[in-house]
Amino acid sequence: MPELKVAIEPVHRDVLPGEELWVEATVENVDVEPVSIPQMPSQAPSPFRFELHDDETGELAYAVSEESYRTAIAGLDIVDSEPAPPVEIQPHESASVTEDIASYASQGFAPGKYRLTGYYRINSREFKTEPAIIQVSRPQIGCLARIYCPALGVFATVFENLGFEGKIALYQRETHTANPENGVFRRHIEREGTRQFDDLGIAACTFWEGQGR
Repeated sequence: MPELKVAIEPVHRDVLPGEELWVEATVENVDVEPVSIPQMPSQAPSPFRFELHDDETGELAYAVSEESYRTAIAGLDIVDSEPAPPVEIQPHESASVTEDIASYASQGFAPGKYRLTGYYRINSREFKTEPAIIQVSRPQIGCLARIYCPALGVFATVFENLGFEGKIALYQRETHTANPENGVFRRHIEREGTRQFDDLGIAACTFWEGQGR
């Protein structure tokens, strides 16, 4: 069995409930021989799974993976998919994939401090990463703009979050209902300092041409 080292690095360690949570997961060959592993990314479900434990109590709060998400969506015990083609990594080389683990969850992560751990499975063996600390914080909303887009049938919302120490972040979200709990937050702009945006505005499509907003 090859010797591998796996690690994770979140793109952002302080996020909002319902925000994307992108994590770079890396597999390094620490063996003396080349190692064959499944290609990442691929059409097959990611070989990584992730657990978030409450940092204070140590209790498991969330367990997510692309495989379990696909299974839940399909309503099947096994999701049929082509296996990922193998790739060979030389000693001291690595392969990585960046995944939005929030997209695998059935609901947004609740506010709190978590230890995020990744697990990489190959054949019958599983490799564990060192944990990364994640803080999920309630938003502190400054400016906000919202509009209904009749061409796409979505509610579009943008707002600035003042809750990150020393930073202002601008978020965007589109949902198919007016319920603000639906949809996912996407962080588009982040800047240092505490100066707020003077104003925010958002436009809607009058008809759809297939070119995006």
